[in-house]
Amino acid sequence: YERLRDWDKVKKEQENALRLVKQLEQLLYEMDTLRSQVEDNDIDKFDKLTAKSRALTLKAIQEYL
Repeated sequence: YERLRDWDKVKKEQENALRLVKQLEQLLYEMDTLRSQVEDNDIDKFDKLTAKSRALTLKAIQEYL
């Protein structure tokens, strides 16, 4: 019975991790969508301002997968 409970916990954690990954991927998509609305002369500035967030988000996705 205890093993079954542990398995349920593992399964729930895996589901939560997958949900989090999907949310992070959605965040990256929204950042890309926002970037497409930035004027050409501001793209470099936008990229510099969002680079750290993008890198941390990608790192988090890799850690959860």
